[in-house]
Amino acid sequence: MLEKATFQIALLAALTLHTACATQDDELSETPEISELAAQQAAPAPGAAGPRCVKKPTQVMIIGDSYINWPTHTFPTDLQAASAQRGWRLEALGGASMNSGGIALQVPDQFELAYAFDPDVHTVVMDGGGNDVLIPDPLIDTFSECKNSRNSANLRQCQRIVESSLSRASKLFERMASVGVRDVVYFYYPHVPNGTLLGGANPNVIADYALPKWRDLCNTTEQRTGGKLRCHFVDMVPVFEGHSNWFFPFDIHPNSQGSRAMAKAVWDKMKSTCVGQPESSGCCTP
Repeated sequence: MLEKATFQIALLAALTLHTACATQDDELSETPEISELAAQQAAPAPGAAGPRCVKKPTQVMIIGDSYINWPTHTFPTDLQAASAQRGWRLEALGGASMNSGGIALQVPDQFELAYAFDPDVHTVVMDGGGNDVLIPDPLIDTFSECKNSRNSANLRQCQRIVESSLSRASKLFERMASVGVRDVVYFYYPHVPNGTLLGGANPNVIADYALPKWRDLCNTTEQRTGGKLRCHFVDMVPVFEGHSNWFFPFDIHPNSQGSRAMAKAVWDKMKSTCVGQPESSGCCTP
């Protein structure tokens, strides 16, 4: 642990500069042209290899934000229980954004830091992009309109935040593909309670605007990476529908009931697609 902590501190300074530069570049870029690829994604890319078997638990990495790692819930433990596997690498940090805003190491840099320490990883479980809106860069969304306005989906600064987040995630997926990651399981946020301190008055408006764009990005990843990386999308909106009691009181985060439901949904997707499975499953590539 001491060796890893020392390594992380040494690398973090370089990543901070990299993050600042990437954020500036992404804000100037357009949203990836991914919608036209969605229809092509039904068929696997030619020559695509199957999911890799988990031979040691650290080959599975978990990155993201407080929907993965936060005191109100027990998602990492719940996913461990659902999968009956231990030792997956938990790198997610509460407050992390994908590209702008946030208060913690951004999601792409979580991957880079963990990969630099141990590059033997072929499966990633993740979320991300929520804090770009909820804890916005004040230079982009000065008055936090993106989580408060009922018209946020039509506000240019809110669209810009979503676009830059998608662009950064697209680059992250390309990076993962280039270093041998085979499968990503990305889950998207549920509809959260309105009127909370962190969530704002109307957080679901911009979330609903972004949802199909995140789904398209994930679903076209295999095609865009030439079959090197598959992204498996899990939508938490239907999982939480009708379960307002699955949120921590006066909060947008799940409680332990909610995180158990999230873990089940993620693991069900992983099991049905043979992702993160041991060799004994008989469905994965050794």
